[in-house]
Amino acid sequence: MADISWPESLPYPNSGWSMTPSDNILRSQPERGPAKTRRRSSAKAVSLSGSLLVTSSQLDTFISFAEETLLDCALPFSFPDYLRDKDGMARISSYSVTQEGADEYIISIELEVLP
Repeated sequence: MADISWPESLPYPNSGWSMTPSDNILRSQPERGPAKTRRRSSAKAVSLSGSLLVTSSQLDTFISFAEETLLDCALPFSFPDYLRDKDGMARISSYSVTQEGADEYIISIELEVLP
């Protein structure tokens, strides 16, 4: 596990995630017959995307976490992987912030869950 953990002061949705497995198949076309396929690796990453509803102080915490603690999202961190009911390790692939109200923001986030 990573030494860095998801900040406890930030919400973490336990529902509403969208999961996309990575393409883990190599295909090759022989001169004749059907294409041949094989698995690239037994260790594959999975993409999770979801949204967090946060306040302005939580948004500051998230941005500090992403930019300073994770060095602009380069470092992995441990997080509660509710889809697999265990702690997982991930990197933030991308995120965007939308203001919803006076003190409400939505962080749309995509995680690369590491094997």
